[in-house]
This record gives sequence, structure tokens and C-alpha cells, in this order.
Amino acid sequence: ETWAKIKGVAIGYSLFRFLRISRMEKAEAPAPASKDALTEGLLPPDSVVRGYRIARVIRAGQSNNVYVGISPSGQEVAIKEYFPRKFARRLASGRIGVATEKSKAKFEAGVKGFVNEAIALAEIKSDLLAHYVAAFRENGTAYLMTVMEPGETLEAWARRLIRSGEYPKEEDLRLIFWSLLHAVQVMHERGFLHLDIKPSNVVMRDEFTPILIDLGGARRFPHDPQKHTVSVSNYTPGFAAPEQHQERSLELGPSTDIYGIGASIIYCMTGKIPPLGIDRLKNDTISELFKRCQNRYSQHLIDIVEGCLKTSMHDRSSNIRELQNFISSR
Repeated sequence: ETWAKIKGVAIGYSLFRFLRISRMEKAEAPAPASKDALTEGLLPPDSVVRGYRIARVIRAGQSNNVYVGISPSGQEVAIKEYFPRKFARRLASGRIGVATEKSKAKFEAGVKGFVNEAIALAEIKSDLLAHYVAAFRENGTAYLMTVMEPGETLEAWARRLIRSGEYPKEEDLRLIFWSLLHAVQVMHERGFLHLDIKPSNVVMRDEFTPILIDLGGARRFPHDPQKHTVSVSNYTPGFAAPEQHQERSLELGPSTDIYGIGASIIYCMTGKIPPLGIDRLKNDTISELFKRCQNRYSQHLIDIVEGCLKTSMHDRSSNIRELQNFISSR
């Protein structure tokens, strides 16, 4: 009899909990499993964010979605949406929620950090960096808007040349990356690391003027190692330094961005994405890529790139101006 009462209470509680959750989630139930944009975690076309209409998706990554947004006046902007796919999901309402209570604090910290860093980035002014428009919270997450830079990405430029059989000329690469290093130097002088330098994050404004975009993953230097760590969840495999493969790290610095520069140069030289930084610590196969470069590029340039891609950050240079001098000389 006692067991029957307990069982009855348990069933009653389960029914109450089911009805309560159903009412709570009726308006924001997870989207049904399908291949449409909402299920993929992307805002569907013609969604509106802060008055900007979502025109199309640029890309979806591990931590962010990037869209082209259009203002009522017709101005195009790049809209970056914080969306850590490890523990976040898109609800039917379009808002972003987290799967568990355990993930909630982590998500909120990420949202807060995303907005704070984005606002701080507004202070950085350079013709070689994407121009900040706004940062705000909406749809349960955070957004960063920057001016949409017209032009071909460095990735597309290099791929187009390689597919045609005309690899990028060494003098062109030296000129492009000298300017790109200047953009990175501006960020470092303001106390920021970019942390996601790669050819697809560089837009060619004209033939030899690179614009470094996608600043939403930038983070401040960890000035006090006892109190501050840097979240490194936002990185691109192959272009990320080995130290970025840790979830949180005290060991990031200017040389972390130098690795991204080196990985971007070797991509332009070969059309191949370098092996994962973390994998190189156990079995380093990057020498195969350098072999591909030997008949097309000078040993001087190859040596510079090898130096940028050292697996230990302490073996890499962190001096941007010094690296610029090396690239501009023979």
C-alpha cells in the first residue's frame, strides 16, 4: 500500500512536470529535425535583427554564424552571431537557448564577453581592419555588426590562381602580408589578439590591399595570469596554433596570431590547409607542404613561414615589425 502511494505520487509529479514543461516550451520548442536553415542553427532568410534584414549566410562555424544584413536604406553589413554549437540550440522562435543548466553560466559568460570585447574593438581604427558598426544583445545571444567589405577573399584569390596553374607570385605575397601584418600590429598595440587569422578572413579591397575582417573572436591579452584566462573556443583548425586547442589558456600572445599569418601564407603558396596544430605536436607532417614550395618560392620566404609555424609559441617571433622587415627584404 505504501509503495502504491509513492508510485501514485511519482506518476502525478511526472505528469505535472510534463504539462509544466510543455506549456513553457510550447512557444519556444526546438525546431523539428530537418535540413532547413532553422534546424541547422541559422537564422532563415528575411529574419530581422535590429532592423537589418538577413539576406544570406556567409558561413557557420563552431562558435558563430555570419550573415549579410541589409539596412532599410540598403546598406550591407556583416552580422556575426554568437552561437556555440557545443551546447546551444536554435528554438522555434528564433532565439538561442542552451541545452542544460550546466551550460547556462558558460553561455552567459560567452555572451557577455562577446559584447564587451566587440564594444572595445570599436576603439580600434584602421583602414586595414573591418569597420565596427554596433554590438548588442538580441534573440538570447550577442551580435557584432561590421561594415561589409566588398571584394574577393584572400582564400578565393589564391584558390583561383592555383586552379588556373598560376600560383601567387612571391612579390605579391610579400606585399599583401606586409600590409596584413600592419593590421595585426594595430590590434596588438591596442591589447587585442585576433585569434582567427586565415585567408577567408581577409578581403582584398583592391589587388594588393588586404582588409582583416571577422573581429568577433578577438580577445584582450591576459594581463594578469593569476586572474585572467582567454577563451579560445573560436578557432579554425589548420590555421590555429597548438595552444589554441585548449579550451581556456593562459598561454596566448602575439605569437599566436603570428602562427595564423604563417598558416595563411603557406595556404596561399600551396592551396592546402596546414595540418592541425595539436596534431603536429605528435606527428608533424608540415614538411610535406614546404617541399611543394621549393621550386616556386625563395628559401628566404620559406624560412620566414617555417619560423611563423613553430609549434612552440616561445620559438615563434612575437615582434610584428621585425617580421615585416623580414618579409620586405630578400
